[in-house]
Amino acid sequence: MWYILGDGPFSLEVYDWSCDALGDAAAREFGGFLSGEADPAPHSSGLPVLSDRGFDFAAADFIVNAIAKPAVKASLLPQLTAEGARFKTIIHPTATVRASEIGDGTVICPGVVVGAQTKIGVGCTINYQVGIGHETTMADFVTISPGVQIGGRSTIGARSFVGLSAAIIDNIKIGKDVQINAGAVVISRIKDEKTVSGNPARRTQTF
Repeated sequence: MWYILGDGPFSLEVYDWSCDALGDAAAREFGGFLSGEADPAPHSSGLPVLSDRGFDFAAADFIVNAIAKPAVKASLLPQLTAEGARFKTIIHPTATVRASEIGDGTVICPGVVVGAQTKIGVGCTINYQVGIGHETTMADFVTISPGVQIGGRSTIGARSFVGLSAAIIDNIKIGKDVQINAGAVVISRIKDEKTVSGNPARRTQTF
């Protein structure tokens, strides 16, 4: 049996995309969504929801991550891996991926294009219709929202979040724990722990 970590609305999309990637038997072998709640409410899809408290992660065939928040992923995935969880990388069959490295637990959604010699870390979430240029390096637990375009030879630091339809030009370095707001156009380096908005992207105090 396999399971999905998380039971929010995004988890339903991850379930559908995982079934697309894993084949016809996946739906029959799905064990349920794992929730942090002690007594999870019934899932809106009618699929089972289980509490992750006391769950035997080592007994699962594998886990697919459906948590998008970088800080939560960075906290939970290493902890659960230490408890025996095996996080599976999911690449939707409509994605075109030429990456040289992809870490465990990364989810690559429909319509994504990843250029040659790109390196993608552990536990990344790359949502639908994202374009990532050649030789880009993406560190662990990054989340890329739908419609983002990233130029070649760029670097995205660990636990960073890139918002809906943002654009990053070629050869840009993004630091760790950066928040790039929706629609931002990044044309220069962003240092660690900064939040940026606008065109061109500038530092802001709010996400």
